[in-house]
Amino acid sequence: MKYVLSNAEALLDTSAYPPMEYVLDEEDSILPISREVISRMIILGYAWQITGEEKYAERAKAEIEKVCSYDDWCNSHFLATAEMALAVSVAYDWLYDYLDESTKSLMEEKVWEYAIYSALNDNHWFTWSKNNWNSICYSGIGIACMTFYDYDTDSASEFLSMCYENMPIAFENFTPDGVYAEGPGYSQSGMNSIVYFIATSQHFFSTDFGMSEVNGFKELGKFPVYITTPTSVFNFGDNKARMCFTPSLHWYATEYESPLLA
Repeated sequence: MKYVLSNAEALLDTSAYPPMEYVLDEEDSILPISREVISRMIILGYAWQITGEEKYAERAKAEIEKVCSYDDWCNSHFLATAEMALAVSVAYDWLYDYLDESTKSLMEEKVWEYAIYSALNDNHWFTWSKNNWNSICYSGIGIACMTFYDYDTDSASEFLSMCYENMPIAFENFTPDGVYAEGPGYSQSGMNSIVYFIATSQHFFSTDFGMSEVNGFKELGKFPVYITTPTSVFNFGDNKARMCFTPSLHWYATEYESPLLA
């Protein structure tokens, strides 16, 4: 907790950490921006939930107002779009009691305009992919559909049906025994996205419609442990040699009563 709060305190210094600007990277994407905003919303949202101090919520609100002022969320690289939708959804849920109605409406409108309607109506390749793009995009947009469900219930239901039908297509990456075929780095991004979606679905619908029962999903949480040594990680695929310290392992530890994973 102290570590997260120290990071939240650092983010209050907007001269050092100003709200993120829309800047394309070398791949003409804002994916690094989206991921940084997710991180900031989790840190600041946690700090607000734990302490009740409005300075953290106000700082998060400033970040969200900034990303909602963008002209788009980079639909040409939809991974960035989906992750920004997730960031705004986390902020909306965790800061709900603090945010004013105009800010909530702004967040709702932009998520639908910039992310969900595009996911439904445009021809994005993630919809039939079998890799981590499937997990990340379906999860980010699916969670946004649950968060902002009342805005357009028919469209939200349509996309969520796609999630439950098509996300398991990518589960072959770790079926049947939990070994993630794309390697350690992508196991983190894929695992995080699936866990976020399943946990949110369990809260929203009181079920994940069998997704967590797919062979290999329970064992997936053990994969980072088995490939990590005291000095490095057994690396394969187009990954960086980084150890897998994903917070999703805490969910696995609780869900499956496996203290080792925590």
